[in-house]
Amino acid sequence: PESTDDDQIPFSLPTKPPARLSQPKLAEADIPVFETTPATDTAKNSTDSA
Repeated sequence: PESTDDDQIPFSLPTKPPARLSQPKLAEADIPVFETTPATDTAKNSTDSA
């Protein structure tokens, strides 16, 4: 039974890493987008003030 568990673990691991890698990438893309939003807001405020 241990052999089967080992076989299932590796299969589950490789299948989960891709999904997890995709999520972290999305989060990283969201971070820059959020950072750009505040930057644009500041630029708009500066233009409004000017």
